[in-house]
Amino acid sequence: MKTVKTNAAWVLALVLIMLGVCVSNLSFGQLNKLKDKVKVPVKQETTQPKPASNSGSSSASSTSSQKEQPAQAATAAAGKTIYISPAGDNSNDGTDPKAPMKEIDKAMAKAEDGDKFFVAEGTYTGTFGVGYWEITKAVQIYGGYNADFTSRDPFRHLTVIQPPKDAFAKSANRNVFDMKKPLNGVVVDGLIFDGGEKTPYNADPDPKKAGRCEGCETGMMMVGPGQKNPEGVMLVLYGNNHVVRNCVFVNSSFGGVRAKIGQGGQGDIEIANNVFVGNRMFGIEGFGLAGKAPDGEINIHHNTILFSWSRLKDLLDFGYGINVQNNATFKIHENIIALNISAGISSQRFNQDLYIDNNLFFGNKKKDFWFNPGSNANVQIDAPEFGDVDIKSAKGNVDQNLKLSMEESYFNGFLNAQYSETTDYDPNSQANLMRAALGMNKQGSINSSVSMYANRYPWKKCLELIGAHPQYGAQKATNL
Repeated sequence: MKTVKTNAAWVLALVLIMLGVCVSNLSFGQLNKLKDKVKVPVKQETTQPKPASNSGSSSASSTSSQKEQPAQAATAAAGKTIYISPAGDNSNDGTDPKAPMKEIDKAMAKAEDGDKFFVAEGTYTGTFGVGYWEITKAVQIYGGYNADFTSRDPFRHLTVIQPPKDAFAKSANRNVFDMKKPLNGVVVDGLIFDGGEKTPYNADPDPKKAGRCEGCETGMMMVGPGQKNPEGVMLVLYGNNHVVRNCVFVNSSFGGVRAKIGQGGQGDIEIANNVFVGNRMFGIEGFGLAGKAPDGEINIHHNTILFSWSRLKDLLDFGYGINVQNNATFKIHENIIALNISAGISSQRFNQDLYIDNNLFFGNKKKDFWFNPGSNANVQIDAPEFGDVDIKSAKGNVDQNLKLSMEESYFNGFLNAQYSETTDYDPNSQANLMRAALGMNKQGSINSSVSMYANRYPWKKCLELIGAHPQYGAQKATNL
């Protein structure tokens, strides 16, 4: 009996072992089948199209080519769409056009690289009227939608970025739309940037003291050294593969668009089909970041750039339509560059990597092109002489008047803008005789005045400049 019990125990143990193996094999087989059915998706790299850089293009539309971006660049991948409207609510996630968000800055805080913002018509001042926005993600911002997002026309459904009157107390000298780190693939399309509310103007009732030309809305702009008022570029681009299109930049206290190309991977910066009017310092400024030649070019085409104003009311320096700096290649073509207080295009940093082709110039007070090819050299010329300077290309440029629909009083004031100084010094005045008796220096005063300086331009009039010429300048909105 003992032997039988022992054998039975062995048989039972053997059966249990075999059963365990079967169960084990069944479990691993089921897990393998489940793993095959539920695979972890492999992340696909999606890149934004590189803007076109063909200087000979006669169309404001951009072409595209796929180009993979380096890992360190913040690259725009295919993302979600966020709807934004003045009638929206920031508690919404914005992914439903019937429940949009209200503020662009709040949407930016929720966004990821590659997201698209569809922005409805209306005026945007920033949350609590702060008057500035930071672009912290590689997003694509498209304004010009109607209220229910069923149609888009940036020059009809007006999406206005307008810092309010008290914004300087909240935003100091901040730029209006600003990138503080390199990004890749940002699009700003269909926005109207107006600084005419935030920027302070001289309100003296005496037109001569105020610098207010006859018929102008305001006196002169009150910014710059010696003024405790805000300055800021309307839009700062930083990085690569950015597009600015179908926008208006008017009444800026420190320039329309500043393009800093480099450190953002690969791709050009394209600034196309925009209107720039009444901006202090420059309409467009661009440069490459020092230390390394950028992988990309700054392509500026089909823009209308008028009435850029000098740094100070003395009307001496700055006031360029386009300010070209160094460490970047520029392709500037099919633009209208006219009626700037200084040069139409300035390149004073010895940059010869310039392609300036097929542009229309007129009325620039210090010639169409101000060029420094080397130290102690300063060339100021008009369009017919561009071929005489040593740059990559300069063909097809013309200097001819063009009838434009402008604010007439502003235009007349610009043509007659003058700066004057008067000295008030009497060495024999009672005050100066007393100073001399006490061993102090005698004193006088200098009074200066200007007939007009960066006065506010009515921003809606800028829209009348669209399509002024079929070849040059801003056209009907493109890439809709």
